[in-house]
Amino acid sequence: MQHHRFMTNIGIAYYSPEEYAKLLVTADDASELEDTWEEWYQNMQNTRNNLAALGIVNTSCKIMEQRVLNMSLRCCNSSNGSSRKR
Repeated sequence: MQHHRFMTNIGIAYYSPEEYAKLLVTADDASELEDTWEEWYQNMQNTRNNLAALGIVNTSCKIMEQRVLNMSLRCCNSSNGSSRKR
């Protein structure tokens, strides 16, 4: 019997320092986010490293906060963690 291993590859949203600053201003749940981009970035890198240790290939995908905000408001009338995931 032959076993096939499927490689999982996921995208990890990446904010630039400028885009993260915009997120902190517009997010309804800003108090639940990391205070600084540096803290957020370190957490993102830790997540990427943990995924890689599990054999999950991951790629940083730069996102534009204004687009995320527009989509969140259009679909959910709010900008919080739940709406940003959509």
